[in-house]
Amino acid sequence: MRDINFLTDTNATPIWHPMAHPAEMRANAPKVIMKGEGVMVTDIAGNTVLDAVGGLWNVNLGYSCDPIKQA
Repeated sequence: MRDINFLTDTNATPIWHPMAHPAEMRANAPKVIMKGEGVMVTDIAGNTVLDAVGGLWNVNLGYSCDPIKQA
């Protein structure tokens, strides 16, 4: 696997994220999420946090929801 700097520099930084302020993105590269489970997401640095925004659009039942996977 490539290192964190490679992923951030080549994948996260050049992409405009519609929910982020452009000046903030230039000052601090956005997080690169590597997995989600339930309502939690983990970034490539290993930090796990509550996904308080993503669920508004596409994951209102959480990530890796067993009943959905078994359907």
